[in-house]
Amino acid sequence: MNLVGFAPSPENDPNVVDIVRDGKKIDTIRFTTSSTTKTYDEGNTATVVYEATWTSTGADDNTGSERATLAAPTGCTPPCEERGVFAYTFDGPAGEATFTLSGETPLCAPVTVLLASYRTEGATAQTSGHHSVFDQMSVQITKPGTYPLQVEVPDCFTEVDLYVTDKKAVDFDFPNNPLGKFLASIVLPKAGPPATFNGGTVSCAPPTTPPPPAAAPGPSLPATGASTAPKIGLAALLLTLGASLVYFGRRRRTTH
Repeated sequence: MNLVGFAPSPENDPNVVDIVRDGKKIDTIRFTTSSTTKTYDEGNTATVVYEATWTSTGADDNTGSERATLAAPTGCTPPCEERGVFAYTFDGPAGEATFTLSGETPLCAPVTVLLASYRTEGATAQTSGHHSVFDQMSVQITKPGTYPLQVEVPDCFTEVDLYVTDKKAVDFDFPNNPLGKFLASIVLPKAGPPATFNGGTVSCAPPTTPPPPAAAPGPSLPATGASTAPKIGLAALLLTLGASLVYFGRRRRTTH
């Protein structure tokens, strides 16, 4: 900023100029000479408007203003945050959480957060046993703001965890959670409360499997309920009669 053409002024009545950048006052310059120069660091990669204003200032009680527009620079990489400042909330029983990135500068690389709920075998971490994923939700954070997450929570023994990871939740047996090291309260220990919850009052019913279809019955003879003894007797009688008829026939042929 180069200010020129002002009247030399005494110490008790200096030239006073306000400096405004993009509509926001950033400085007030006081000087007794006819000109002065001041430099401001500029991290904005877009077009920037500077304005200098003064009212009844200096020995000549001068009033005026000047405006200068700085074009956006070329070949520059926009500024970004390597880590960012995060805060989070976590309500395990409700299956809800929020992640907040403060500031005004976007992240150089996105950060992904994951909220997951599981069906378990007990109401505490020590008794939780096998974990089956029930629901999960991921959000990718790239710029400042608050990002909500919500999952369904089973109405039986459960665990709900909030992670900082781009991985997905998977089934596991306590204590071998492959995502355990990514819990938000471990990755960001000062950003929020403990990021895991265990609870529930009843066992989770095992999934029901429909019974296999019954096999089709094979062909069979109709059952009459009658005893086989009469059939055997009848067969014997027929054999006896047959023998008598044969014998009788032979005797008649002999008499001819």
